[in-house]
Amino acid sequence: MDLMDNIELLQLIDNKDKIIYDAGSIVQIDVLQNPYQSSATYVDLTVQNSKASKFYKFESGVTINSLPYDYITKTWNFKAPLVLFRDDSGVPKMQAISDNYSKWIIEHIDLDLETKENYFSLDPAKLVEVGGKYYTTLRTSWNILFNPEQMTPYIVKSVDETAGTFEMEAISGNIIPAGTPVIIETKSNDIEENRMVPTLTNAASGAVPSGNLLQHSEKYFPNQDAPVSNCKGLYKNADGRLAFGGNAMNTVNGNEAYLSVANEVVLPKPVTLAQLVANGEVGQTYEVTDLTGIDVVDHDQLLICKDDNGYANKDENSEDYIDYMQRTNGIDTYDQSNWIGLRVPEGKEFTQSVLKKRLKGVVGKLIDKVNPELQLTQVPEETTDTPASTDLNLYIAASFYGVNHQTGKNDKEYFFVQPKPMELANVEMAQWSGDKFIVPVHDEAHPTWNTAELSGEFEFNGSYMNNVDMSYLQTGHNYNLLPAVVKYKTSETAADHVYVLGNVNGLNPGDWSPLKGAEMSTCDGNIYTATLTVNAVDNGYGYFSFTKKLGESWSDINAYRFGADTQNMGYASSYPVNDSDLGTELPMRDDWSDGSRPFKLSADTYKLTVNLTTMKLIITKPTVQNPRLEGASPRSYVVYPLSLERTTNVENGVITVVTDIAAKQVVGVTYYNVTGLSSERPFEGVNIVVTRYSDGSTSTAKRLF
Repeated sequence: MDLMDNIELLQLIDNKDKIIYDAGSIVQIDVLQNPYQSSATYVDLTVQNSKASKFYKFESGVTINSLPYDYITKTWNFKAPLVLFRDDSGVPKMQAISDNYSKWIIEHIDLDLETKENYFSLDPAKLVEVGGKYYTTLRTSWNILFNPEQMTPYIVKSVDETAGTFEMEAISGNIIPAGTPVIIETKSNDIEENRMVPTLTNAASGAVPSGNLLQHSEKYFPNQDAPVSNCKGLYKNADGRLAFGGNAMNTVNGNEAYLSVANEVVLPKPVTLAQLVANGEVGQTYEVTDLTGIDVVDHDQLLICKDDNGYANKDENSEDYIDYMQRTNGIDTYDQSNWIGLRVPEGKEFTQSVLKKRLKGVVGKLIDKVNPELQLTQVPEETTDTPASTDLNLYIAASFYGVNHQTGKNDKEYFFVQPKPMELANVEMAQWSGDKFIVPVHDEAHPTWNTAELSGEFEFNGSYMNNVDMSYLQTGHNYNLLPAVVKYKTSETAADHVYVLGNVNGLNPGDWSPLKGAEMSTCDGNIYTATLTVNAVDNGYGYFSFTKKLGESWSDINAYRFGADTQNMGYASSYPVNDSDLGTELPMRDDWSDGSRPFKLSADTYKLTVNLTTMKLIITKPTVQNPRLEGASPRSYVVYPLSLERTTNVENGVITVVTDIAAKQVVGVTYYNVTGLSSERPFEGVNIVVTRYSDGSTSTAKRLF
């Protein structure tokens, strides 16, 4: 056996009992009598592990090659599984000895993948190349033994024709059960590397997930009637993505698989986390390609991950600012990666093995964009790739504010790098005020605390994650949260959804659809922002407007649409935005039937800011490639601690270090583990970090590495 398409399958029929076995099935034949010595050939058959002793009248068309023959019993004895094939399709003909196409061919099956004999493979001509990998569909009548390091079989778990996507779920183990239609992903189009063998061994329990939507013919022969309406095959679409689509098929091949879809559906486009933060739409499915697992929380249901410093520009200090996070031996030691939470599929849980590993197969639906979170369709796989830094940033309460003016004699502006949404971080020297954490109070009782009179606060929730007991907290005491998950606070009330409709982010290249819009982000349900690309459809220009609702038809959403106030701006059909309009407030109208029309803008990337209270739009060119939280204004955060440490009688903590940062430098750092051993490098786990400064002072903190 070699190529999959060279195996034409037929049936082995017991005419007496009407028991049918697919040719191509794996059979264990214990005894076969010489057909020249008897009119019947006795065969003890095991087909796909089911035992059935029957007489079969084979005629002399049976081909047996190099098998041991017992001249006394006049039988062949088989010591290994075999498979029955014929080079023809259709109903078997067992009469004509001279007709090669009527012969049954009995072949030995090798029991492992190391041999290069008696295997079958994937037809290179039918492989679809996408992103350096190759895909095809397959269904056989036998259990398939494959190499999981070379290929991965998937079922189709779900189809969303509204979104135009389908989702796959990998089959675990190394066996595909007989009759299971799959999509096979392989690393190569080489026949030798893609070899598989039939096997009598069953797949492990649970190896094949339920809910497979792939369709197939009831017969294994080529050119069979399509099993369903709108039967579509696998191919690479115009965008270079793996898809089911094209014209509906009238006939299909029985050893392949198909989907029944009215229109094309594609795999979610692979994106980086930075791209997801910038342009992701809630409710859409994505594959995120650049994540490292950092911590498993929420009773093993949520995996906190980060990317590889995906922000285009970090928050930086200027001549007027002192960047608190920057001064460790003059080197930028803080990490401003994007962060995301991965919610485990139902019935699954994460294990510690995913920590500090680069991940692949991260596919899921975006359920929160402000605090990025994916609802996964499958548990991600670990890789051996070198991960990004897994060190955690260290923040103080002032970091949650952004910029502080020091009222003392130095008259300085202190700039603080802010946490990113869903970031796992260490938070040090925060004082409990009775209902929130604040910067430690500078007063007569603590004259050395917070001498710069910095401000800053964050809300605290101890009921999430590991259920921290909030009764432990005492007003006026300082605490270290090591580590903690930081979430960007949204409005207490449900905010509106606001979508950008039109020629943006590759949507609506032709006619507009009321179902396709790029969702904007909000923090308070009043001001909405989106960084997106306007696409050229009209001599270098694109058009867009806004809606609070998507729907099947324009009549469904017209009451929710709004755009440029063309009635008062002197334009009838659309408002052309010029360069002079960038950065200015453009009036909008929330009545689409009364003078509200699209904006017209040259193709480029812009940041849109919509104020629903004043009904104004501001369009600017983004200053960075990917969005990030600005450091110039107060932000509202909620911190969910995974562990909490109270520090008492601290006179020279991190706050006074900020005050003295310009006057002294770090001269050394020593790390101590829980047993007291010291090192110049961090230990794995909890460390006591002692920092020595040029003026002889030290500071101590507990850190998790």
